[in-house]
Order: sequence, then structure tokens, then C-alpha cells
Amino acid sequence: MNTSDVTKAFEGVFVAILLIAIFTTAFGILALGETGPSNEPITSFEHLEVRPEGAAQDFGAIPTDEEDLIAYAVMLFNYGGTTAKDAEALAAHCLCSMIMNAGSDNIVDIDATIIKTQTEYFRADYRIEVDCPLKRVFGNAFEIIISERNYTCTDMDYLAYQKVPNSIVTEDGRPTADWVDSKKNPLTEEEREVPVYNSTQEGIFEVVPYNITEDTVESVIVTYVESEEGNYYKVDMVLDTSNPYLTERIIDSIRTGSGDKNAYYSTVTYSFELWDNGYYKAITFQEVWKAKAMGMVNFVTDTTYNWTFSYDPDDANPDTYVNCKEAKDAMGPYSAE
Repeated sequence: MNTSDVTKAFEGVFVAILLIAIFTTAFGILALGETGPSNEPITSFEHLEVRPEGAAQDFGAIPTDEEDLIAYAVMLFNYGGTTAKDAEALAAHCLCSMIMNAGSDNIVDIDATIIKTQTEYFRADYRIEVDCPLKRVFGNAFEIIISERNYTCTDMDYLAYQKVPNSIVTEDGRPTADWVDSKKNPLTEEEREVPVYNSTQEGIFEVVPYNITEDTVESVIVTYVESEEGNYYKVDMVLDTSNPYLTERIIDSIRTGSGDKNAYYSTVTYSFELWDNGYYKAITFQEVWKAKAMGMVNFVTDTTYNWTFSYDPDDANPDTYVNCKEAKDAMGPYSAE
């Protein structure tokens, strides 16, 4: 499978982050604040983690044998990815905490949104640094606060992309950005491969391009949870970072960003909750990767992503969600007309 746009969505920030870490070690002046975006979604989504309609599926009894349990977990993972791909409407929100250590801890928060239907796909990522002494010392020499957005539809054979070197936190804690079209920050900086988002495509819907197979899962716990909101499966997987196939589609991003051709993932855990009718309720994954930045500094980044999902058409309406509508008008196939 080709490299996912999810990999690309985080590439641009790595070099800037490495510069932060290196100057932290070299000058001892950087103490990034922990103030980040609000815990509330930046959207008006009202049905996150609400069970969509649909009869419960018979996934069979949860196995007790470890090998069979891994196969069962992978089956649930692929079922959720296929159901998400086939969903008429999907809205997802992510809060991310990225901790970078190069002699001291530095924090970047990411607030991300995905909206997709069977004809359109939109994603926006806002990287938030509220307190950044490095910018006060060095001015705008380093672009640290970066926002990115992606858009495609069935009338396009590529993913339109734009990034701007700013994320603005409003008074109520919600991030936004100034998407000014300029020579430096064009509306389409590059054409990226289209993510899997509709039922005519091969593959499954993904929020991260790990290759999760029976050979890349090291251990797993599967629990069936009964609740008033709806029953669901909770799957906690430890993935095998010694198997290069696991990170085959994402490893180049950290090696390019760090300048270390030997950079590697040391830890990846992946947990998801799947409604009993086969729809994702939530996905949480943690990844730790290590590199020798610029050949000088031992660099470790530990990131935890928390995604929640809605399948309500009102939440996933590209024409009513303003960020998506603006991206569509600016980057869509008819934007030049």
C-alpha cells in the first residue's frame, strides 16, 4: 500500500521540532509552556463516541489462545477500517500530546480533524505552542507553529495540501490559522496520494499508516464492554517494532526529519474501541521514536494520539463545517473557476 497522507501530515513539523530540541540543549533557554488547546473539539461535532445505528455483528467468542487472540484483534481492526471506509459520513477529532526530549522535555500539542463522506475528504492539523521563548530570542528565524490542511474529492485524482507557519489559539482555547495564499505558503504545495476514504478504493480507512498484521502484533488484550450507550470491544495491542514491516510506510518521515538514517521506533502501542456493530468508537495510539539529531543530540519523541469518531451526517457535512468549506472553496477542483 502506498504511503498514507497521515504520514505526510506530520513530516513538516519534525525539522522545526528538532531545532527546538537542539537549541534547548545548547543554550538552556527554552522552557515550553504546557498550556495547550481546549479539551473540547474545535468543531461543532455533537455525536463523538455515539453508537451509530446498525445491528450488532457476530464476531464470535473472544479466543483464549494467544495466537488466535492476535488474529481476532487484527480481524476487528480490519473490520473497523473497512466499515469506516464504507461509512456514508464520518467525522473524527484528535487531541495529541507530543513530548520531545533532547536533554529536557518540550511539549507540542496537536488538534486534528477529519471529515469524510463517500465523495469528499478533509483533514486539518493545528500544532500549538503557547509559550515559546525560542521565538522571542530568535524572532521568526524558525517556523515552529505550523498548521496543515488537506482536501480531495472524487473529482480529483490527488490530495491538495497547504501548510502555513501559524496556529492561533482563540480566547476560548480553540485553534485556528491564517490560511493566506502566498508564494511561500501556496494553496497546493504538493500533490499527495489520495487517502482511502470511500468504498470504491482498495484498502481500509486509517488514521496512521502502520501495517497491522498477525506478524506485527506482539501481544494483545481484548475485552467486551457492556454499557448503556452501547456495547463495544476494547482492544489493546503492543506492536512489534523489531519487525520493519510495521513502520514501513512511516519510517522515512522520521529519518528525513531528523537527518538520521538510523532513526527508529522503539515503542508502538495501539488501542481501539469498536462498537458491536463494527464502527470505530475511539482510537488511541502511542509511538516513541529515537534519533541522533543532526548527528549531535540524542533525540526522543513520545507522542500519544486520541481519536474519537462520529458517523452523524450533521457532524460530517463538508458544506456546514466552515474549515472544510473554506478548504474546499480554495483547494477543490472548481476553485480556479
